[in-house]
Amino acid sequence: MKLKLFFLILIIMIFHFSLLTAQETIIDTVYSIPYLDGCITYCPGLGYFGIGTDSIILVGDYYSNLLWDYFFNRGFIAFDIPCIPSNYILESAILNIFQSLSVGNDIIGEYPIFNMQTGIIEPPCFIEHLDYGYTLDETDFFLTPLHFIGTISDTPEEGWRSIEVTEYVLDDIENTRPFTQYRLRLSLDTDNDSFMDALYFRGGDSPTDQDPFIVLIYEQENNIDDDYCLGNLVEFSNYPNPFNPETTISFKISCRDAKDTEIVIYNIKGQIIKTFPISNSSLQISNQVVWDGRDSNGKRVGSGIYFYKISAGKSSAMKKMLLLK
Repeated sequence: MKLKLFFLILIIMIFHFSLLTAQETIIDTVYSIPYLDGCITYCPGLGYFGIGTDSIILVGDYYSNLLWDYFFNRGFIAFDIPCIPSNYILESAILNIFQSLSVGNDIIGEYPIFNMQTGIIEPPCFIEHLDYGYTLDETDFFLTPLHFIGTISDTPEEGWRSIEVTEYVLDDIENTRPFTQYRLRLSLDTDNDSFMDALYFRGGDSPTDQDPFIVLIYEQENNIDDDYCLGNLVEFSNYPNPFNPETTISFKISCRDAKDTEIVIYNIKGQIIKTFPISNSSLQISNQVVWDGRDSNGKRVGSGIYFYKISAGKSSAMKKMLLLK
């Protein structure tokens, strides 16, 4: 009886250890903080600031017939700093925010239109890396950004907007900030006409599944084994990228043993979309698979960022691709 119990414990320990050693990639999700999400409205003529932390993040300008003055808005989102697992490094961080509405010259569904003296301009919506701390107040409206990131939106279509923020999250971790925080603004403040020009984004108080979130991908620091050596990965890429409707993932591995090779497609939330098992254990593996933008059930997936991961034995590597529609 004791011998059986000993072997049972041994088997459980081996199984548990195999799970730990096989886990080379961790995909996690961090959602935004409701009381630090929102927008600030500023009226230059009145010197007025209005602050709101609710489910709507408004970016753009409008004219008040009641106050006979112009207002423009900037949006703010904040996330808790994630804890990096022991023996892992942060490989990638993708910020996602849902654009729910666009208004141009008071017309719903149009992108913001600024009628300037130099002509008509459709100002892109920028995102910046900030440190506005534990509260959202009027000083944050003109706060000097830590980093300018780029364009988060320049189209009126409803849907998710994604942008990589890896270096900014790492900067926050290095500087021991409590949050990783961002500001949304149009490239121009206002066009001083009586029309509304704005973008609406979902904030953290949203009662739906459209709250802002960051997808974090962690990789083990030492996940290269001599017997399963993706260090000799000659090629690993997909073309075209961005793509529609399909892309070819190509790879070539030179290893003494590259058994159990597979390619797995993940969505932005870390859910497995499709798996391509590769049956080949030769010294030189040179192959490719074509992903047609469908999941394992044959259903077409939506546009956005996806990850493709190749695993050979105990090693793995992951890259990003963009599906456009």
